[in-house]
Amino acid sequence: MLDLSRERVLVTGGAGFIGRSVVAGFRAAGATVRVLDVSENDQDITDAGVRDKAVTPDLTGIVHLAAITSVLGSLEQPAKVHQVNVEATAGLVAPYAAESGYQANLERYGIGERDLGAHLLAGLRTLTFTDLRFRPDVQVSPEDIKSYYDKLARQPGTTAAPLPSFEASRDQIEKLLVDQGTLEALDKWLETARKAANIRYREKAFE
Repeated sequence: MLDLSRERVLVTGGAGFIGRSVVAGFRAAGATVRVLDVSENDQDITDAGVRDKAVTPDLTGIVHLAAITSVLGSLEQPAKVHQVNVEATAGLVAPYAAESGYQANLERYGIGERDLGAHLLAGLRTLTFTDLRFRPDVQVSPEDIKSYYDKLARQPGTTAAPLPSFEASRDQIEKLLVDQGTLEALDKWLETARKAANIRYREKAFE
């Protein structure tokens, strides 16, 4: 099992549908986990004072899941969505924005800045291609969402905290299922591409 006993991780949105599983996974691996979620003691991520208390120098990582993901919500309350999704995120990473801290972390993990840039760019290209090519064709029905929720609800002990209501979990489940469907479509496309490719191995190339 992965040993994360030396890690101290902050998980925003850690009481949500996905966040609870993330927190449970980190704790199972031995990590010390701090949860920042509006449903726990009104810990509003948009409050700078709350963020300052949560983001401390001893943290080794932040998993940022707190967000308003509803498209309808973004239309009805664009200012609120911007505050939560953009301004709060900027506030979380602000303590690490200094050049000295950035370079120190690169050195800590043995990563060159050029290698990091190339890796991020390749990842962005892959995500963009996947989203544009496969996501529009993925269909998730209300029955699929309810079935997934019911399946999780029938598994006692899956996570440490009580399961949120179906209505509170609906948007996150839908996004999760669409993401899964997108990746499955990508896997099928890659499998077909591999079968169609004519790959020849030349022994001299490995000498």
